[in-house]
Amino acid sequence: MGSSPSIMKPDELIEFRKLNTSIENVEVPARPENRIVTDKKGFVIFGISILILIPFVVYTLVNVDFRYMNYDTDSCGNFCGHKNPVVEGVPCSGGDFTSKPVLGAMDECIARNSGPIMIVRQLRLLNNPSDAAFLLKDKSIWRSVLVIFLPTVLGVLTLVLLRFVPAPFVCGNFIFSGLVLLDTTAFLWVLYFRGTRMPLVPVVAWTIFAVTILIIFIVIFKRIRLVIQLYKEATKVLAAMPLVVLFSIFIAFIQVVVFIAAIVNISYMSNSTTPTKRDENKYTYELSAVAIFTMVFNIIVTLWFMRFLAGIQYMTVAGGVARWYFSKNNDQLNSPVWSSFKVTVRYHLGTIAFGSLLMTLFAVVKIFLKLCCRNSCSKCCTKLCCNYAEVLLKFLSGNSYTLTAIHGQSFLRSARRATKLLLTNIGNIVAVNCVGDFVFGVFIMLICALATVFYFNLFNTIIDALFICFCEDSVMNDGISRPYYRSRGLMEFMESTKKTLGRQHTQQ
Repeated sequence: MGSSPSIMKPDELIEFRKLNTSIENVEVPARPENRIVTDKKGFVIFGISILILIPFVVYTLVNVDFRYMNYDTDSCGNFCGHKNPVVEGVPCSGGDFTSKPVLGAMDECIARNSGPIMIVRQLRLLNNPSDAAFLLKDKSIWRSVLVIFLPTVLGVLTLVLLRFVPAPFVCGNFIFSGLVLLDTTAFLWVLYFRGTRMPLVPVVAWTIFAVTILIIFIVIFKRIRLVIQLYKEATKVLAAMPLVVLFSIFIAFIQVVVFIAAIVNISYMSNSTTPTKRDENKYTYELSAVAIFTMVFNIIVTLWFMRFLAGIQYMTVAGGVARWYFSKNNDQLNSPVWSSFKVTVRYHLGTIAFGSLLMTLFAVVKIFLKLCCRNSCSKCCTKLCCNYAEVLLKFLSGNSYTLTAIHGQSFLRSARRATKLLLTNIGNIVAVNCVGDFVFGVFIMLICALATVFYFNLFNTIIDALFICFCEDSVMNDGISRPYYRSRGLMEFMESTKKTLGRQHTQQ
């Protein structure tokens, strides 16, 4: 799929990684036989973490008393409605409360209708079949289905518009948003000057915000053609590789299953308790140290695994997009998504494990810092800094996955190369991300649904991968002796950009 069937030599690879050197024998994406397993240590650590977690989970679940989920206990820990065994070290245990299924107001088991009842039941799932039947008859369920289905159809319609009329769609969003900003600003100032109780500070703050957004619009408007062309290419990718949507849905389904399993597992672990004496003949059952460690470690590994699955999805999609972009004949591609998935699983799971580990550790540090903050000011500053750092880390990780899918390099080398590529194309990357996030943000705010968000998360992944391919294409080829791989639309954009820059240079 590259410009030459020859295998890249080591000295050529060194020169190529300097970024500013064009090499004729570079294959993009790299062939499987030219790749090596990357970041083995990351996958080993991932596997060891799971192996460590398994015995703790088994031990904790074995010691779970499932009666805690359905029955109350008295002050000594005896279950109401049961004949309780004697617990060593708890002299008041072993009571036979078969005829006393209800917990009374004095923390003692009593017979039904024999006194005030203390309702301390845990929140339970629907156990009564009639409850489920009632929900099915409830019209609000069908309204919810309609609320999800309608935005899904509109989301698909939006992708069709981006495929055939992207320029009016994007420009229309910008014009509409600009008018909303201006109208809102004018309305607030009118309210203020009419002598209403509208305070001056929020009016000024909103005006500054609106002016800043409008200035950003004006600055990036010259580069909006690149965004429009990338939208066209992204819709072409979706049309050429429909399997990318099914694969993303499959990964999302696995993530949902893992999340539900983790929640159920943690709910069971919360009932793995040991008796603790509080007073004479008064015992409470609290989580053991092993149970607490298992629950915390289980949450961390679950977060890691969720990010690991997301990394597989990202790298597979990015690899498929790279194969489509750098192919001379897109019609003859042989299942690029499946090929990319096989390469990812065979060579780059370690890279994904390492990248997802970094993001998981950052999430843990973020939670720890929030817990350490005592006042609202420090909490606000910590939240702001951590959120921006998390966005930057996700952005660099995604581009690292893309370059790993293209060149087969390790996470850190791909991150270094991605940073250089983005710094040399800083103007375009700001336009692509600002315009893309803004356009989709406006649409999602107008039509909010989980399915719509899923579509556009996938769409943004394709756009990011296309942009990295575009940057690599610009580095490796010159358009004369080494033809570009980009489409005619992107070629016309580059030519018009060069002419504009040439005129500006001549005027200066």
